[in-house]
Amino acid sequence: MLNKKIFFLIIISFLLSITSCKKAEKEEKQIDLTKFPNYIENFQEIDYSFSDTELMTPFWKGNVIYNESVLLIDDGNKLTGKLQFIPLKIISIKDFTLNKEYKEGIDFEVKDNIINSLPGSTMPYLLYENLTGQNIPEPYREVSSISNIQTDYVLMGANIVYTESPFWYGNQVYVSYVYDVKDIDLSYYANYDEKTLPNLMNKLKNEESVNIIAIGDSVLEGCSSSGHFNREPFMPNFMELTKKGLEDKYKAEINLNNISVGGKTSAWGSSEEAIANINTSNPDVIFIHFGINDAGSGFSPNSYRDNIELIILSAREANPNTEFIILTAFSPNDKAYDTSRLENYWDKIREISERYSGVKVIDIWKVSRYMLKEKKYEDLTGNGINHVNDYSSRIYLMSILATLVEY
Repeated sequence: MLNKKIFFLIIISFLLSITSCKKAEKEEKQIDLTKFPNYIENFQEIDYSFSDTELMTPFWKGNVIYNESVLLIDDGNKLTGKLQFIPLKIISIKDFTLNKEYKEGIDFEVKDNIINSLPGSTMPYLLYENLTGQNIPEPYREVSSISNIQTDYVLMGANIVYTESPFWYGNQVYVSYVYDVKDIDLSYYANYDEKTLPNLMNKLKNEESVNIIAIGDSVLEGCSSSGHFNREPFMPNFMELTKKGLEDKYKAEINLNNISVGGKTSAWGSSEEAIANINTSNPDVIFIHFGINDAGSGFSPNSYRDNIELIILSAREANPNTEFIILTAFSPNDKAYDTSRLENYWDKIREISERYSGVKVIDIWKVSRYMLKEKKYEDLTGNGINHVNDYSSRIYLMSILATLVEY
């Protein structure tokens, strides 16, 4: 039989361990709300709104995500889609036009971060087999070269559906919801940086005119935005929204010249013609976005680095005070691109930013790979291979503004 003293010591030790665990659990859940300046305490009272404020403000500065895109999939057993975080409240689920709203309990229910479509719901969806190009429904037609952006798709390889049609974006729904900020890892997201680009920040703070040049590929051109294709909800590309966002925050005149061209590589961006075009605009800051087409063309990381460095050196030869924002790309489809090559490109960009002053890297790649830990690529794509949709386009916008604006 146990000695009574030993028995009581065991009991006390056990109770202390429980108390300690509960205390640690409580401390772990304590959040520094100063990191979330737009946090809404009474979130149950939030109604849907999508003004410029909701469209532009980085969601990681608060606890509400507006219009996160989700593609529901029927796998033969269930019809579901996945959010990035577990919602504390669903504010709204709308179709891609943002005009039609679906009703909780009638069209859908939510368990954890899974949206379940209910019987009789009119929410759009695709079959699991459609994701790999099998049994694509009408009116979509397989072609070798897209001529009709409403109907045409190309099978790239054996099972990758590339299309600018509503096949992808038209079957996505847009979800606005409150999330628990303890679930987000802020290290993946852009934060305010007033030191790396001193010339730009001084001009913005002094409400001076700022000249922006954007040079890059189709993503920077804006091919990913609904406004580019003149379809609902007509969202402008993220560079135009960046201009508006900076003007609203700083009351400065922002002159934007976007000379990006779809399909181009960093070799084109560093060409004499492109550099001459840049220099005539006397830029204060140059946004650069290349990489996806470089990877598709098989450019080596060193060649990619040399081209980006040549843009910087050539622009500064004409305008020594010019600063640079280099955007890594939102992740394309893993099945269509060598993502390890892209990661090598981004390593080279970081080397450049460490070598030269006034060069800021905004890491969209890191954010996108974090998102894709929970979501599937088809939730976020505009064309199935490399274009972002309206939501993932806003990840660029929000990341840029989070870097240049102190919220």
